[in-house]
Amino acid sequence: MTSIIKVNNIQNSSGTSAMTIDSSGRLLTPQRPAFSVEANLSSPYQGVNLFGSTLKVNFNVGGHFATSGTNQGGFVAPVTGLYQLAFNCFSSASTGGSTTGTFQSQFTKNGDTDSNQIGIQGYGNTSSNAYQQIMSVQIFQLTANDVVKVRIKALYAYANTDYHTNPTFSGYLIG
Repeated sequence: MTSIIKVNNIQNSSGTSAMTIDSSGRLLTPQRPAFSVEANLSSPYQGVNLFGSTLKVNFNVGGHFATSGTNQGGFVAPVTGLYQLAFNCFSSASTGGSTTGTFQSQFTKNGDTDSNQIGIQGYGNTSSNAYQQIMSVQIFQLTANDVVKVRIKALYAYANTDYHTNPTFSGYLIG
């Protein structure tokens, strides 16, 4: 026996739309936590909390990326679940681009030190006056109120206000 439920919208008891199904059968979840931000820096950056400074917020569904306060620059998990997070940048060997070295970036959870690292590091060798694209896309099991930030451990994330090359950080709740 086949069951058919004919609904276009599923809401919680207060009327907030949690899920819609359009006429083509596409499922939309308009309240799913998601964010995309860019570091709006004028020079290469090194250190903790890369996204804690000047930002361009592309979108912040649910407001779970903290743009101010104690967790500024971090994504605060609203519920326990699986999350996909991504970090992208061009590496820079130095503020002047004149040395060679190994770039390292990391996601941190609930702190900004090596001991707070989660997942694998973004890693790459950077030559003098050359920029390597570094991208890290990972899935994490987070608990409600965990705070994830991006830290540049070695060398620099390239930044320049004249180009669309600044570091990005994005993510969303899988479920």
